[in-house]
Amino acid sequence: MNVERGIEPHFVPLIDDAPPGAQASRADPARAAEFEALLREHDRSVRFVATRIVGGDVDDVLQAAYLKAFRRWSTFRGEAAFGTWLHTIVYRTAIDHVRTTRRRALLHVRSAARDTALSTDEAVGDRLAVEAALARLSVAQRAAVLLVDAQGMSYDEAAVVLGVASGTIASRVHRAHLAMRETLERGST
Repeated sequence: MNVERGIEPHFVPLIDDAPPGAQASRADPARAAEFEALLREHDRSVRFVATRIVGGDVDDVLQAAYLKAFRRWSTFRGEAAFGTWLHTIVYRTAIDHVRTTRRRALLHVRSAARDTALSTDEAVGDRLAVEAALARLSVAQRAAVLLVDAQGMSYDEAAVVLGVASGTIASRVHRAHLAMRETLERGST
């Protein structure tokens, strides 16, 4: 599945294959269709976060997270934006996946212009250096940097997703930036 190249991910029909406990959504096709439309709207963003946390097992993690979200859809109260709520579920599912498999996920950062080829060897070298610097961060720091810097979330929004205080996000992002700067400067000298 490659969303980055414009290929739409495959979504299992939610109405016909509703999980146990989701009878309300099965009985209400409009609500299930609304949920599916929201998933499609936020898939690229949560896929980006999940990919950077778990690496190649992203489809399994997203399937589990989407199933959790669907099962909890009837309890979604709208206190936070749907995207924030979904990011929280995906983030926690991804972290659980990393913990249960006892693998440290490598963070693969791609440039914002994924569809365009990098034009110079220097740009490729810079990108690889940033990837290496990000890979050296803890999972908590990488997640904070991803949500704030790459996804454009505020510290408050990232705090909701990660289940920590806003000040903790600020601290993680600051420390991550310092560590990355040190790694990048050390690599360029």
